[in-house]
Amino acid sequence: MNVLFREVNHGNGMKTYGIVVPATMQYKILKVAHASVFAGHKGARIMLQRLKEWFYWPGMGTDVEGFVVVCKVYRESKDPPRMSASREPLKPLAAPSEPNIRVHADLFSPVSVSAAGHKYILVITGIFLKLAEFVPLQDKEAGTVARAIVNTWICRYMTPKVFVTDRVLQ
Repeated sequence: MNVLFREVNHGNGMKTYGIVVPATMQYKILKVAHASVFAGHKGARIMLQRLKEWFYWPGMGTDVEGFVVVCKVYRESKDPPRMSASREPLKPLAAPSEPNIRVHADLFSPVSVSAAGHKYILVITGIFLKLAEFVPLQDKEAGTVARAIVNTWICRYMTPKVFVTDRVLQ
């Protein structure tokens, strides 16, 4: 397999080399560089900076900007829905004075399913001790989540005074 490299002189005696990417592979590279698990849907400037470390093709900057502009995930993260005027603004919660006063919980959806069939991670955090428990779950049904909270937190540390969630219906 023949690979074409482009040499870049940085003016300070330093040279770098980038792989010249054929048109047939540019979209795949853009997709991996922007939307893969490790890429994080970054903006055009950061994405272009990262790509230039390894690759080159004519018009790469324009292609990167065009790719990022049409990404729904990126647009939604940069332009969240406006909060209605009738909603109360967020206020910081007071720091608890002792353990188990306030515990937070949230569900996360990993990108892939584990070998044991777990699709979700329940994170339970005790704020005072900065203690976190991570519980793999196969589903996010109310009964499954409740059992995990009881078995992981309440049986070990007792019932917290306040249990905080984002109240999102999963």
